[in-house]
Amino acid sequence: MQRYLRLYAYFLQFSFSRAMEFRLDFFFRIVMDLVYYLVNIAFFKLLYLHTGTLAGWNERQAMVFVSIYLLVEAVHMTVFTDNLWNMGDFVYRGGP
Repeated sequence: MQRYLRLYAYFLQFSFSRAMEFRLDFFFRIVMDLVYYLVNIAFFKLLYLHTGTLAGWNERQAMVFVSIYLLVEAVHMTVFTDNLWNMGDFVYRGGP
């Protein structure tokens, strides 16, 4: 098990160093993600400025839901997205 964790750490280190080849693009992606998260949270904050509950949910409950959604979405984007975006091309060309 420890061998696989070490191997995953190497993969993560390689991926990070590859992403840092284009530093400006890397930092723009980070800024873009932060803006996306802030807009989602600000949207619900704005809704709850005008109402106490929404469909029986108070602001704290909605923020927990939004936070979990954003966390799951971030993990999904990190782990699966690059491969899924390329899958159609792989199927079309018959390559790995």
